[in-house]
Amino acid sequence: MTLPDFFKGRKPQPKPTKVVVQAGGQTITISGEALDALFELAEREQLTVSQVLARAIAVQKAVTEAKAQGRRVVIEQRGDRPRELVTA
Repeated sequence: MTLPDFFKGRKPQPKPTKVVVQAGGQTITISGEALDALFELAEREQLTVSQVLARAIAVQKAVTEAKAQGRRVVIEQRGDRPRELVTA
């Protein structure tokens, strides 16, 4: 995994197993696996981790609102039939 520019040149730190943040009276815990995914997506898309999180929240909000209105959310791939996106 390549670290974002923010971490380049810094003393190597042990890989965190999770991050816990206090925000707005809430405790937010992000697992090591989710952190890996965040950094991977940020690198792949050439975005910051904050931008990846903001996009993920926007997508989840859109999916939740669509489902609340009785709509289906599907993922299509050329040559394949659409598959419904199922969220918990």
